[in-house]
Amino acid sequence: MSDPLAMSPPAVSGAPGSDHRLVDLTLLVTEEAPCWWSTHMPFQHKTFDFFADRADDAAPLLSRTGPYQTRWLLMDEHTGTHVDAPAHFVPPPGSGPPGAGKHGTVTVDRVPLGRLTGPAAVIDVPEDLAGAGPGSSPIIGPEFADAPSMGSAHDGAPVHVGALSQGVVFVEALHRLDRLPPRGAFSLFTPLKIARGTGAPGRAMAWVPIRQEGGSG
Repeated sequence: MSDPLAMSPPAVSGAPGSDHRLVDLTLLVTEEAPCWWSTHMPFQHKTFDFFADRADDAAPLLSRTGPYQTRWLLMDEHTGTHVDAPAHFVPPPGSGPPGAGKHGTVTVDRVPLGRLTGPAAVIDVPEDLAGAGPGSSPIIGPEFADAPSMGSAHDGAPVHVGALSQGVVFVEALHRLDRLPPRGAFSLFTPLKIARGTGAPGRAMAWVPIRQEGGSG
């Protein structure tokens, strides 16, 4: 079956030059994160091998395989700053569930990097906007508002289904967007290339014209 997104992406215009500064837009992935999806596996990061045995009643360190350090991860695909592939909410053709379609075959390893890079636009809704309040916009209603992910805080599924079924991909949980101007930055997201993944965490960044850095904040 042909891949709906595996065509050559269009040439990306506006690529950055030496007059740009690189800004990291990625959330820190840590066990101490203040929140996670309550219905998903929380992130875990543990030491498998340490330089030498070190006793500790709570968390002893062992040198299992030699004098070096390595750790293992337990991570939901949708942890921290991550991308949603269409397969996250779209069943593949012939699988049985309603809503199945061709984009259900597009897992994260089949999303071209060209779909994850390009000019960035930042929409800034200030707290002192007339009619605004904490968690409330006078322009964007609760049925459309972006919460922890795309879609409303109480039900994000319709937005995910509507867009992902058309081949759209989402990059969620971006950080430090106040470092970007409304226009003029160039963004890039590089997800882990996970076979059959419905999404993947990765590193988000933007090149900001030095003369415009922090223009939206």
